Amino acid sequence: MPKRIIIICLFCIISPIANFLHLLSPYGLHRINWNIIYKVLFPVKIFLLIFPLVLAYGIYKRRLLSFYLLLFYGCFLFANNLYTTSQNFNYTNLSIIFQTVLLFGIVPLLLYKDLRSPFFSEDTKRGWRRKKRFPSSFLFRLDEGALIKSINVSELGMLFIKPPDIDFQKEQNISLVMENGSEKRKISGRITRIHNGSFAVAIPSEDGKFLIQEIVSK
Repeated sequence: MPKRIIIICLFCIISPIANFLHLLSPYGLHRINWNIIYKVLFPVKIFLLIFPLVLAYGIYKRRLLSFYLLLFYGCFLFANNLYTTSQNFNYTNLSIIFQTVLLFGIVPLLLYKDLRSPFFSEDTKRGWRRKKRFPSSFLFRLDEGALIKSINVSELGMLFIKPPDIDFQKEQNISLVMENGSEKRKISGRITRIHNGSFAVAIPSEDGKFLIQEIVSK
């Protein structure tokens, strides 16, 4: 799981706790009782506190809906903060608005890469990239003799670290020989994507199943 996803999930879990303490802080945390809690936790505040936990669960479980719920929550939170500031204008409320805009401008950008990878869906409507991925560190030898290392493998594709001294082309056919598996298996594939120091290769289903079995059996 990408580290940015873990960070976003942790933020969604921690932020309700921080916001709850922020709501109680004007009354003095040492003086908190149930009457004060009932006073500050009206329905909108309860929604704003609980909803990030739902988002964290959805993002962790790779539900595409969670991305759109995140956008909805950001808009709702911005509208609520804007209303609160209009009713009680001060620099604290104003800074919260700016923080909300900044936060919900950055988080969707961080998740966008995982939407394209894609991280949030396991269906097969967009081809092999939707298949479940297994982290791997297989070594393969190219026809040119160079060794390349895999990052992950699915039933129909693999992602590799791109050697800086080799110039691959999209849609290029490629032959690979597995060096550190139970057998020296030769795999033929087609390069489908080259991006940020890595490249993806579409492979036959039987080869993908073999590689996954190699991972599971270890």
